[in-house]
Amino acid sequence: MTMTEVLRDAGEPLKRVKVSEGVSVYGKVGESVEVWTYRGGDGLYDLTFQGTTVSKITVVPNR
Repeated sequence: MTMTEVLRDAGEPLKRVKVSEGVSVYGKVGESVEVWTYRGGDGLYDLTFQGTTVSKITVVPNR
């Protein structure tokens, strides 16, 4: 999913953290990495975006 699709389906996250900024090396532009946190019924969900696409979802269950 893209950032736009996530915002449309899940709304604004509780928190956004920019992990790294895309850096240009030898003419190639790297992708930025950002983590958005959402609260679900069973815990917290961290969505990691590489560029504008979700690359990983981590679930921290409620205890």
